[in-house]
Amino acid sequence: GTGSADSQEYDTPSLIRVSETAPYLHDGRAETLEAIFRDHNPGKRHGNAEALDATQFADLIEYLKSL
Repeated sequence: GTGSADSQEYDTPSLIRVSETAPYLHDGRAETLEAIFRDHNPGKRHGNAEALDATQFADLIEYLKSL
């Protein structure tokens, strides 16, 4: 979601139709859902996706696309 440094409130977007809302992240630097987890996940801020095997990761992406 988005928020400001001096606020504890965040605008957390819905995941419904998330596959249709690229680019991703607050600054649009992730062009695909896969890139969110593979290329832009320092410190596991977007989950522990690197622990998933290839099949599990593909399942995660397909699940997100199904919303």
